[in-house]
Amino acid sequence: MKPDLNLLVVLDALCRTGSVSKASEALALSQPAVSHALNRLRAATGDPLFARSGRGLVPTPRAVALAETVAGLVATGQACLRPEMFDPVRDAPRFRLGVSDYAGMVLLPRLVARVRVLAPKAAIEARTVGPGALRQLEAGEIDLCFWGTEAPGTPFHHAALFRETFVLALRSDHPVLAQGTLGLEEYLALSHAVVSLGDPGQSPVDVALTRLGKSRSVGLASPSFAANLAAVAASA
Repeated sequence: MKPDLNLLVVLDALCRTGSVSKASEALALSQPAVSHALNRLRAATGDPLFARSGRGLVPTPRAVALAETVAGLVATGQACLRPEMFDPVRDAPRFRLGVSDYAGMVLLPRLVARVRVLAPKAAIEARTVGPGALRQLEAGEIDLCFWGTEAPGTPFHHAALFRETFVLALRSDHPVLAQGTLGLEEYLALSHAVVSLGDPGQSPVDVALTRLGKSRSVGLASPSFAANLAAVAASA
């Protein structure tokens, strides 16, 4: 017969309380249920385990011998199911973050400074975010990712950190600067450098253009904000 490990919980409660009624209260079970479990324990062990006296239940030598082992097994089982507690001062976790070069420059300095105060033994590992970011999150290869476009849906959780303003960057001697103003058609006629991190959604700029029934010409797509700016500055 396959052993019923739930019986060990009942045996532990009976050993601790010495009473069917107190054990039933501790386990949130009815007294008949505890009595039935005790009968099954007696059948399984071939021992009466407890004898009645004026002081309640008195354990037999077999019950005394089992008590410590059973208490340890029950405590181990409870510890396995207990939510893991994180002590930021004592523990030394490694947080793996998916970041772009922009997020690294804007967020990491303040994040590292804050973590050093709250969790001095923690380490931060910044990884370049790319097309596989969502897969890495699902696989547990990174713990979180800084996302710049529309947040992905289920099963991912997200929170807004801040809003950013978009600006157009041109090389300093670009002829369009002589016009003073730049209309939509002139803007769309330019060759654009965009940051592409493999996000599933469009950038806010392209979302706005799509709503207008427009699209832009992309001459360079790279995963680096800094590289794009350097390329724009050196463009002919």
